[in-house]
Amino acid sequence: MNDISRIEKFLNIIKEEAKDKPYLSKNFVYQKLTRLGTSYVSGINREYFDGWIEHFNNSENIKVYMTSKEASFCHFDSMVQPDNEDKTFKMYIPMKPDMIDENAKVLFTYLTEKGIIHSSKISVDIRYDDLVIRLYDINDVKLISEFIMNNEIFKNSLLEQNDILPNPFTYHDDMFSYTIDGKESYNTILATYITMYISELKANNKLDEVSYLGFLNYVKEIYKMVFVSGEDLNKYLIQMKIFDDVKNSLIDHEVATSMLLLALSSKDRSFVEFSNHYKEMTSDERRNMIANKIDSLLNKRKEDKLSDTIEFEKIDFRGNKR
Repeated sequence: MNDISRIEKFLNIIKEEAKDKPYLSKNFVYQKLTRLGTSYVSGINREYFDGWIEHFNNSENIKVYMTSKEASFCHFDSMVQPDNEDKTFKMYIPMKPDMIDENAKVLFTYLTEKGIIHSSKISVDIRYDDLVIRLYDINDVKLISEFIMNNEIFKNSLLEQNDILPNPFTYHDDMFSYTIDGKESYNTILATYITMYISELKANNKLDEVSYLGFLNYVKEIYKMVFVSGEDLNKYLIQMKIFDDVKNSLIDHEVATSMLLLALSSKDRSFVEFSNHYKEMTSDERRNMIANKIDSLLNKRKEDKLSDTIEFEKIDFRGNKR
């Protein structure tokens, strides 16, 4: 089954769920998305968390820990972290449940020995993004991929798991997926767009029109109305719950939306293609251009608000113009 067929299938699963729900939540869609293409098992990896923390306890170049804020993940961070986190991306690695314990030890030992800077985590649940590696250097992907594919035990734990498939909304090769990263994750933004798309069709009694092409055109319209014209900027800020650090959040959303549109429109979803677009999207020239555009849209928004306030002040409490 190709990516378009898998996207159609997923959208139709959400459509059927939406028929029976008075309200379709982003969190519900996100959970379905992260379990896409897997034999989902809840909480199965939790038994390994304490062992991983103990295993790397005396390692100088890696910190392994859990937090109360993200209790469903075990975190693996290189001790050195970059000063600038504007150019980050994620590599997703799905693994067989019975191999994840040993594979995690082997992989993070390798990353530590190679001095690869990363901020990673493993979910308590079995998901397509079992192991998420947040990276800062696009060249590190080749090192990690070659290491995994040259390790027979690790490689077989990936290739023998027939029911784990990469996220069809992303760039990917046979087993690994890749997404741009920011303050808000690519998958969170994607899940919100899917929720908005399905909910709008339901509100207009058009759920039977759900399709890959319909979703693609829906995201294109979001991009045009928010990041080009700015007409729906206020609505978008509310829908996406962007209330703080608005400018930088919008820059991240613009980049994620652009990458999503490129992935949905591309026949080539390979890592090479992702790498090319990643370099373009995170270039200083493009980021400055987008920052200037966002500034312009936000300034126009302030002017429009001021204009609305002035017009409102010309009206008395009875609704008559003064």
